[in-house]
Amino acid sequence: MELKFLLELTKRLALIGCLMTLVLGISSCSPERLNHLFSPPSSEKLYNLEGQWIDANGITSFFHNGIFETYAADTNEKLAEGNYALHMNNMITIEIRSVIRGTVTTISCSPTDISMLVCTSENGSQFKLTRNIL
Repeated sequence: MELKFLLELTKRLALIGCLMTLVLGISSCSPERLNHLFSPPSSEKLYNLEGQWIDANGITSFFHNGIFETYAADTNEKLAEGNYALHMNNMITIEIRSVIRGTVTTISCSPTDISMLVCTSENGSQFKLTRNIL
């Protein structure tokens, strides 16, 4: 009878020890790490925007490290400059300052594939930029 009691007590203590180890292990994880462990992997990757793009009129645009610039097709004169931001949903916002007029405009773009952006200005006009592979 005493041996049976000791076996049962040993099993319960081992179970309590395992549960304590599990609780201590989980409590030592940071919330960010726990979120990473228990959330499904994200297939969303940021769109590669860097490089040279051209519109239907031959105007060349450059995206590089958050800087946006456009140049005239015929004279290579800088037409506009500004900043852009690439968001997790791959939407792009560009704040452009016209060198000629001095006006500031915000444009929203979304990629249709790896080589084309469809952009909409504040007034609703749309244009497309095509990646220029050098």
